[in-house]
Amino acid sequence: MYQVQLVGYALIAEGLGLGTVEALGLVYGEPPANDDDTGLDALVDDKGFSMPFKTTAEPIELNRALIPPLLKRAKTLLEMENPPAPGEGCKECRLVEEMAKISGKLCRP
Repeated sequence: MYQVQLVGYALIAEGLGLGTVEALGLVYGEPPANDDDTGLDALVDDKGFSMPFKTTAEPIELNRALIPPLLKRAKTLLEMENPPAPGEGCKECRLVEEMAKISGKLCRP
């Protein structure tokens, strides 16, 4: 899910002369499942609120070839006089349309 973003960061770092990126990884934390049905009460005690996190490290493939076709596609979209038609059933397209409607209402005098 984060491969394109991390490979992009690697290429930016290399382009800035920060060295050669040899490997990528993602470290993230998430609260563990609370299966005992105690809810948030289990996270509060005399000392306050405490939420433990489970930390996970995932290796990410450093595939530099992912980025050039995406940049080419982005350039094509940016150079279009009008945006492409929304994809059928595309959640992101629907959200953008909703934001544009709200923005139009907010920007009117």
